[in-house]
Amino acid sequence: MQVTQHDIAREAKVSRSLVSMALNNTGRVDDKTRQRILSVARQLGYRPNLLGKSMRTGQSMTVGVLIRSMDAYFGKMLAGVQETLQKNGYVPITLSVGSEFSLLDQVKRLLEQRVDGIILKPESQLYEKSIEDILRFNVPLVTVDNYIAGAENVDFSGVNDNQLGLLAAQHFLKLGHRELSVVTLKGDLHLASRVSSFQKEIEDNKGRVEVFEAEDDNDYSWVGAVANNSSTGVFLMNDVMAAQFIHDAREKGFSMPQDFSVMGIGNVELSRFCVPSLTTFDQHSYNIGANAVKLLLERMSGDLPPAANSRHILETPTLIQRESSSKI
Repeated sequence: MQVTQHDIAREAKVSRSLVSMALNNTGRVDDKTRQRILSVARQLGYRPNLLGKSMRTGQSMTVGVLIRSMDAYFGKMLAGVQETLQKNGYVPITLSVGSEFSLLDQVKRLLEQRVDGIILKPESQLYEKSIEDILRFNVPLVTVDNYIAGAENVDFSGVNDNQLGLLAAQHFLKLGHRELSVVTLKGDLHLASRVSSFQKEIEDNKGRVEVFEAEDDNDYSWVGAVANNSSTGVFLMNDVMAAQFIHDAREKGFSMPQDFSVMGIGNVELSRFCVPSLTTFDQHSYNIGANAVKLLLERMSGDLPPAANSRHILETPTLIQRESSSKI
């Protein structure tokens, strides 16, 4: 038999209205009483009636989460989104976007499910054409990890890209490197911010930076050119690219960090098991996901006017120095 709020009230020896306020985090309930009610609810195995709540409030208590690809980095981010939503009583509906279904198709599917808001990880090449149409739906929206043209006024959760580029440059400079290569993805706005701040710091310290652009994550045509230029350090925009460079450079007879100091971004599990282990940045992707939910909940609460300025929460990146970078 399903446990009701009346059962909790009887067991906790309080009124049903007090139970309702404690479970929904509304009204004036002192903390000691709230915790006692929540404890009784857990002991009895109470599960809230989301359908009933939806009918009363007009909210579905669901949030759409749209991503295109999954790896360890985005897995942590998704965990941050899902766990934070669930702690706040929301159910995530997670969809991916690929060749079969366009972004706009998936957004329409989510809206048909009456989601209360959407968290979106943009992919510049796929999403720029659709973002204006999505904004016309007037549904609360937060983007994560990646900036996108046309979404400058949308709430955003990510890492401080300018700071990341600066810290990377300072690390190489501290080790004595002045000739650097950067490998980035073509047309990616937030990576461009990292590259720009990195390049400025190196050049301000009388160094030189050569930038190589990959067409996508599967394009490694740049490896030979990077390995054969005059650089002593290589900064790559994710750990997978960095691991691939280490592998291919070793096959060409180079040693790391003796010939190249190498740095990635992401601090995924792979980075610890590279040979040599990879110097990288932890972007705190779980927190990025949790922060996105915080922004969305505030937007969905109605406390902010629809035209309120966009808010950004930026995590501070943490340098993880390992064996792949050393003094020149």
